[in-house]
Amino acid sequence: MGLALNEKASISIGYDTSFIGKTQQNGADAPGAVRITLGTLLLGASYRFSDRYTLNVALGVGVTRDTPDMTLTARVPISF
Repeated sequence: MGLALNEKASISIGYDTSFIGKTQQNGADAPGAVRITLGTLLLGASYRFSDRYTLNVALGVGVTRDTPDMTLTARVPISF
């Protein structure tokens, strides 16, 4: 979900989930294999500096045991 604050800035919130099944070896479940559920709460912001440059920043906070506690991503897409 996103919200535009003005013509240049916006914020967003989201949730990313992944389900990973048991590892298999030769058609059978590997010893000790378990199913894993990964969940991350995503908070983001974007600011458009000009017609060519935009800054996108996202913070991911892990909400399940197997997810990293925090991830920070910064991107600068450039239009030609």
